[in-house]
Amino acid sequence: MSALTVEQFEQLPEFAKGEYVETDKGYQHGGFVKLKGSLDDLDTKYKTIESQLNSVNEAKQAEIEEAKKQAYEEAKKMETLKKSKDVTRK
Repeated sequence: MSALTVEQFEQLPEFAKGEYVETDKGYQHGGFVKLKGSLDDLDTKYKTIESQLNSVNEAKQAEIEEAKKQAYEEAKKMETLKKSKDVTRK
């Protein structure tokens, strides 16, 4: 919603002027200014939560990769032990 200039604001009827507030962009409807502020706050909160979620997901993915690596190393050790036992039995 575009802001009203001073000239446009002054042409409004007196009953309508009370609905507008002066901002750095001119005169804007108070409801719009309040709604925009709420949406900006929600956007900031969303971006913060999204960033936190991405950090958690990256950490979990790193944990999963480390667990896979450890499981693979453990399986390799077990296979080596099994082969060495098979060789000593023969």
